[in-house]
Formats: sequence, C-alpha cells, structure tokens
Amino acid sequence: MNFQHLKYVVEIEKHGSISKAAQKLFVSQPHLSKTLHELEKQLKITIFERSTDGVWLTDAGKDFMEYAKKILQDVESLNELYQEGRPKICRFKISAVPFSHVMDAFIHLTGQMKEEDKFQFYYKETNNYHVIKDVYSNTAEIGVVIVSKSQKEALANLLERKNIQHALICSVDVQIILSKKHPLLQSNRKIHPEDLHDYGIVLYDTSRDFGLEGINYNVFNQALVDLSKVKKVIYVYSRASLHNILTQTDFFTLGIKSTINQDSVYNIVSIPIEDELFQLEKSEMWLIYLKDKPLDRVSEQFIHIIQTMYGD
Repeated sequence: MNFQHLKYVVEIEKHGSISKAAQKLFVSQPHLSKTLHELEKQLKITIFERSTDGVWLTDAGKDFMEYAKKILQDVESLNELYQEGRPKICRFKISAVPFSHVMDAFIHLTGQMKEEDKFQFYYKETNNYHVIKDVYSNTAEIGVVIVSKSQKEALANLLERKNIQHALICSVDVQIILSKKHPLLQSNRKIHPEDLHDYGIVLYDTSRDFGLEGINYNVFNQALVDLSKVKKVIYVYSRASLHNILTQTDFFTLGIKSTINQDSVYNIVSIPIEDELFQLEKSEMWLIYLKDKPLDRVSEQFIHIIQTMYGD
C-alpha cells in the first residue's frame, strides 16, 4: 500500500463510481479495479460494495477512509510546511460532543487569532465514541466528552489503555431547556416534572448516540417524562435544529447549565429540576488529549479558554 493507493480509494469514494474515478485520475478502469482488488486482498477487508449503480463504503471501508483522508491531509500539510515563500498555516482540530459550551470556547479562540496570517481550524460535533477515536487516531488535537459519574471509572480505564489524558472541565446537573418565552415561565413558579407532560419534547435520536451517552435519556424518559402521555416528540441530529425548535415553539428538552449569554444569543434558558424526589445522575465534562504528544500553543490556548469560561 502506498500514497497513490490512498488517493485512488478517496477518489472512488468521492465519485461513487470506479469508472468516473478512473476518468478523473487519468487511468484505465481495469487498472483501477485491479489496484482496488489487490489493496482489499492485502488488507483482508472489503472497502467498497459494488453494484451496477456504483459503489459505496462498507463499515470497514468507512474506517479505512477516515485514516486514508487523514494521512493524505497530513502529507499535504507537511509539504506546505516546507514550501518556500508560503506562510505557515496555524491548524487546530477539535472533536466534541454537541454542547454550546464547547462552541463558545471555540469562538473565543478564533477571536484571539487575529494576528495569525493564516489558519485552518476544524470543529467536529459527534458522540463520545468518535471523539475518543478522533483523539486516539490523532485526527483531533483536543476532544471534549461528557460522562455520567457511574461511567467515570470505565471511561477512565478505557482512556488509560489508549494512552489518552483526561482533565475535568466541570460537573453538570441535568436541567430543563426551553424558550425564555415558554408558558411555563410566565407563572414565575418552580417547574416540576409533571408540568412538562402537556408540552412537546425535543430529543437527540439516541439510536445515533448523538453525543449524550453521559446523560441517561432512558432514565429521563421513564422518570421525568412519561412519553406515553406526551403526544409530540421531535428527534433531531444537530444542535442547530434543537435550538431552532426550542426558540420558535413551546417544546422543551433536556440539557445542562446555561452557557454565557445563552438567553440573549439563543433565546433559550436552562431551568433546574425542582423535585426532591427526582434526581438525575450528575455528569462531568472532560477534556481529552494524547499523553505522549505535547500540546501545541493553540490547544493550550483553547484549554485555558474553556476552563476559564466554564471550569469548576
């Protein structure tokens, strides 16, 4: 396997067709098909499923593609670094669970980069599993995960085996998030779990484990809200969708403490659950990064910002 093979696979995935990729690469289709077959045989995996309509990645192929793209990107960055006359590019990659607290810190970081001639930053929102995977594979310099206290020991052991360092950002209580114009806030009284049954709920689709493994949605659904009594449920896959729905409707969701200026920026508020009989398990937000890889200036700057803004 060589860099050319990686380029071949990336091009095939880009076009969804071996023949179209061959045209773009200026090679024959038989040559490209043979090269792909030999690569799959060497790796003992099937990268693409084939059909008359084109090709698509297998699960093994998705993993291979993730590393292939990173390797090619790293080679390109290395070439740029030593080209004469080209300004050095400041790069930073972060992989995080979808919480506005992390985005707030990231935005503050970009605001401190005004003196940089050129920079390329990457911000990825995903779940705990892929955050850890991104840090372990060196795809991201910094990761942010959320973990319930009952999961702390297991996750810490996993990170140790992967030679990943973790550091506490803050502890978080589960709170109700809704529009600051929500009817439940107009009465100026405490919100109890039973008050929520008359309103629609917005949830991340847990079949995708979209970043909130640390918060137990099953407990939430069963103990806080009886979904059999809730007539309206919306499942979303992105933080932007969640915010739009909360801002423009009377739906509510489950989240954590407010971000700085959350009410003015997003027009939503976080409200503690006022019920002594109902206690959701607390969670913690962690920074993670490779132990043996020294943190660069930008990574250290981001860590300082998020700890200053939201650290305990």
